[in-house]
Amino acid sequence: MIGARHTAGVLSVFSLALAAAPAFAQSAETHEFTIDGATFAVPLPEGFCLPNAAQVPLADQVAALDKMNATHATFDRCGSFGVDYIHIKSPRESERIAVPKPVFVALVARQIQSTAGQQLMDEALDQAGREIATDTDNAVALSAPVPRYAGQDLDCAYLSIAADVVLGDKTVAMNSVTCLTLVGEQFVSVHSYARQDAGVTEAQLKERSHAIAVAIKPKA
Repeated sequence: MIGARHTAGVLSVFSLALAAAPAFAQSAETHEFTIDGATFAVPLPEGFCLPNAAQVPLADQVAALDKMNATHATFDRCGSFGVDYIHIKSPRESERIAVPKPVFVALVARQIQSTAGQQLMDEALDQAGREIATDTDNAVALSAPVPRYAGQDLDCAYLSIAADVVLGDKTVAMNSVTCLTLVGEQFVSVHSYARQDAGVTEAQLKERSHAIAVAIKPKA
């Protein structure tokens, strides 16, 4: 189920909202990553940085919470961590999909709007929540968010999720918008997150996910 695995991925990384550590601007302008032996490159979004050395262990720990997807990039707003950030993901079991991107997007959009698709996404969210509780020894609790179809264009089918992250007496409200897309024949998702108190709108998150998605290019 295409939408389900990436919906679970959205939930798993909401736990980043509980982290707060200083970050420093990185000099790299392009980030490269590999999926199933193929290399891809994406420019770092303006104003965003890769994790610094102190943040890499936490970023890796958060990525590992997503059992369904591999996380290929973590970009945080420079000078912050876990407040306003982006992940690029693909299924851990890599999929090659030999259809035109607009056709793929239309199929995904139809799937995530269907009753069966919604049920599978709900089940994936429940499973992700249980796995996060287990992996964090119940230190992190998440609300039960319901994914919302947020439209489509020629490049992306979009999912929007709002959820609360709870650690003890601390609760952080988070928003996200995910672009589900193809890069070549590779199924990729771009997740843009922001704490609600960061003042980033859903439209801005959607624009950000789209801009990054279309900027990802296979390397020869």
